[in-house]
Amino acid sequence: MNQLTLNIPQIDEEATKTKAEELLEKYRMYLLQVPEDFLPKVTATYSLVPPSFSNEFHSSTEDAALKRMDWEI
Repeated sequence: MNQLTLNIPQIDEEATKTKAEELLEKYRMYLLQVPEDFLPKVTATYSLVPPSFSNEFHSSTEDAALKRMDWEI
């Protein structure tokens, strides 16, 4: 039987960590430039009120995108 060998290149862990931290810092700076009203919710919401089923679906991400478009116009 032939053994499968993977030719995975070695990465520079320190350089990768530095680059990831730089990108996360840039992301945080971008978040500070956007008003909080335009950011989608990222946590779950629970309610005792049963949902009303209709043909319309609005996610918090869609609502945030629509607010942002209206604001820019």
